Amino acid sequence: MTKVIKTKTLKNSTSAEGYFNRGNEALHAHNKQVAMKYYDKAIMLDSNNAIYYSCKGTLLLMLDRCEEAIVTYNKALEIDSNCSNTYFGKGMALNELGLHEEAIIAFRKAIVIDPNFTEVYFHLGAILEALNFHEEALATYDKAIAINQGDPSLHTSRGNALNSLGRSEEALSAYYSALEIDKAWVPAYGFIIITLRSLGRHNEAAALNDEMQKILQNRKTSEVTFH
Repeated sequence: MTKVIKTKTLKNSTSAEGYFNRGNEALHAHNKQVAMKYYDKAIMLDSNNAIYYSCKGTLLLMLDRCEEAIVTYNKALEIDSNCSNTYFGKGMALNELGLHEEAIIAFRKAIVIDPNFTEVYFHLGAILEALNFHEEALATYDKAIAINQGDPSLHTSRGNALNSLGRSEEALSAYYSALEIDKAWVPAYGFIIITLRSLGRHNEAAALNDEMQKILQNRKTSEVTFH
């Protein structure tokens, strides 16, 4: 998601930056409607600030107002076409509208600007996988993992791409890599169990299912204790 950027202007200032910062604080407090009001005031006072439009676009995306978000992101890009976060947000909005090919273009532009933006790779890979471009999805996940090896979701997604290509043993290795990072990473357990069953290794699958159920039960117990 597009990063919210704070400036040094006092939050109570009636300048554009002041309203922008007050919008950021409202958003941080989960008061989206108030945040929108302040972002609009900031833009009214300074309509040539790409950051203001980009953050408003992100807020619109959070409110599921994707068409408006795209218009707002495009305005930000008219002012500053070198912002990876804006392209990422635009790609997310396009994807929500089912405009997958346009989303891919936006995500790739974000990567050109910031080749280390791992979250973009994750979502780009997911779209490519959904469109059955499994080899491209795998290559995308590999690039993301080269940047951030410690994200279990990337290894899990890589395993899914490998499974789609019929490379089950490699997929298992990817899932187990996710568990090496997070021993309680339930998605990896689930996909390992499915893969083992497909390979006829039912005893292994059953043992792992028991482990997964223990993890889920412990989480439920912890939630009850916490409340």
